[in-house]
Amino acid sequence: MNSSSLPPASSCLQINGQTCLIYEAAFRFPQEIDSSSFWSRIMAAVLSGRNRSSRAGAAGRGAVCFFSGPELGLSFAVAVRQYRHGGLLRRLAGERFLSRHRFLRELEVHQRVLRLGVPAPQPLGVVAVSSGRWGWRGYFVSCWLPESVSLAGFLGSAPVAARLRVLATIGFRLRRLHDAGIYYTDLQVLNILVGPGPDHEVFFIDFDKSTRSSSPLTARRRRANLYRFLRSLEKFASRGGRWTASEQAAFLQAYEPDPRKYLELCRKLGRGLAWRRLFYRPGWWLNRS
Repeated sequence: MNSSSLPPASSCLQINGQTCLIYEAAFRFPQEIDSSSFWSRIMAAVLSGRNRSSRAGAAGRGAVCFFSGPELGLSFAVAVRQYRHGGLLRRLAGERFLSRHRFLRELEVHQRVLRLGVPAPQPLGVVAVSSGRWGWRGYFVSCWLPESVSLAGFLGSAPVAARLRVLATIGFRLRRLHDAGIYYTDLQVLNILVGPGPDHEVFFIDFDKSTRSSSPLTARRRRANLYRFLRSLEKFASRGGRWTASEQAAFLQAYEPDPRKYLELCRKLGRGLAWRRLFYRPGWWLNRS
């Protein structure tokens, strides 16, 4: 997405003295809801710091605000996640970006995921708040699934059969994303939600920095994304989480059902992870010390 391809904003609002460009998702608000009023109320609350999660900003994440349906007069709950740089840029630029491309790219990928039939929270839109000559602050607004838990929380308490079924579902759906050319950059145990009830529906969230190409991912890109997820599960297990070899097999067999290709994939992943552990495991230890 280059500068000339930026879509026009759905609306421009002045909220708390700040210019907010609203980019609405392809979502139909119920007829009784005025979208301008919705965006004004949500962003006024967010910009004033209301409903900010106590875990906001943890692990390099931007602030997240949650709103229940009744407090907004809506039939659905809403989550607002602020964009933030990671790594060294986190200290230098924090929450400010030179352009709106990153915000809009996530909205594009997120909607593509839904069109593929892969469950994810319904996106409502993106808000870019002008920081004057210092660029933009961005917010991703979506429906919230208040009764769901993260995959980490689910694996910590669910029975074995449910764990195997959920991990197989994740493998099957990740394969669908890869076949459609989507690289899920932040694929990890906190960005997969599991719903309540016997079905344990699985939802992918947070497609920030994810990419979409017109052709299926190459084998190398697929393995890189699988490494990311498996490292996340190993980190989860290193901190007391439950994660077994049979659960890894359930995930990978659903991702690659062909027996010969499955064995080859396991061989390559095992060899690649062995080298990567030399680097990322010491980092985990340092972060905990």
